[in-house]
Amino acid sequence: MAGTSNNAIALTKQLVEKDNTSESGLNKNAIINFFFRFESLVDDSNKIRPPDELNLKKIAEKSNASKSVVLYVVNSFFRELKSFHEFLTTRYENWLPGRSHIYNKLNMYLVRLYDIAPIFDYERARKNLDVLHSLLSEYYYWPHITTQLALLIFVTDRNDPKIKRKPYILQKNLRMLCTCSAYAFHSARNKLNISRDGKIIKIPVWVENLLFLYFLNTNHKYTPILFIIKLDCDEYGY
Repeated sequence: MAGTSNNAIALTKQLVEKDNTSESGLNKNAIINFFFRFESLVDDSNKIRPPDELNLKKIAEKSNASKSVVLYVVNSFFRELKSFHEFLTTRYENWLPGRSHIYNKLNMYLVRLYDIAPIFDYERARKNLDVLHSLLSEYYYWPHITTQLALLIFVTDRNDPKIKRKPYILQKNLRMLCTCSAYAFHSARNKLNISRDGKIIKIPVWVENLLFLYFLNTNHKYTPILFIIKLDCDEYGY
């Protein structure tokens, strides 16, 4: 029996590896990508759904792979994700000696996350990491590192020109991936004036000063006006 089970596992691995390099069907990375964009991986209580509750048959049909291959890919993904989540929730995060330490940690976590779930453009995310930390420095606001991860992937995905006509990563799946609560995510997004489309919303300093002086000399209540600044995708990664 043991030998039969081992042979079955080895055969499944071969199928996955073959499917991963196949030109005719979606590979292993694409199967995970499909899950994150079309299938909710968490239930209404934000708990990860077991594989038997996911629509494996539909994914198998879409990915031109067998159901056993899809199940193997999903189970492998969840095992790696569980290990990463345990690392994030049990490891004490030392915020000293400063911003460079946070930057290096975030970069390290980003690499690890991409290995587990290659659902975003890593090179663009690396560029966006610099932009994000520049924005955080400007606001002097440093949310938890898991929240930074979620924001980073969110902005990268929403501004990736290659997926303009494809569904974005489901936000609940993204937050689950990064162990970031909905409250923490949206609080940080609003604090940093990041729109739902992943664009930075800023008030030019000269406009803000002009408005302040105007309302200071009138009876009207001062209400900031927001201007959406579209950053250049190639230069800034957005």
